[in-house]
Amino acid sequence: MNIDTKTLMCKRLSIKEKASILIELPNKVMRDLIMKKREEKGVMKLRDCGLPGTDNIFFNEDLPREKQKLFSKVRKYRDDDNYKFAWVKNGKIYLR
Repeated sequence: MNIDTKTLMCKRLSIKEKASILIELPNKVMRDLIMKKREEKGVMKLRDCGLPGTDNIFFNEDLPREKQKLFSKVRKYRDDDNYKFAWVKNGKIYLR
């Protein structure tokens, strides 16, 4: 999967060298392709996206603040009530 880096809008979320980077993809098709590939591979490396390097990369959905708060509560509930999984897919929060 090669990503045309010229079409991406990127910004680092902190001044730290290894801080998270927020990437705005040009369309939903590319987003869906990346998320599907992430599910298939599990851990992805930079080279899997056609970029130089061997570092692991992680893709997470960017949630609005209210959904972030809700997801945080769901994760706490998961831990307190012995659920095994909590995740976000296509902006929806799941618990199992």
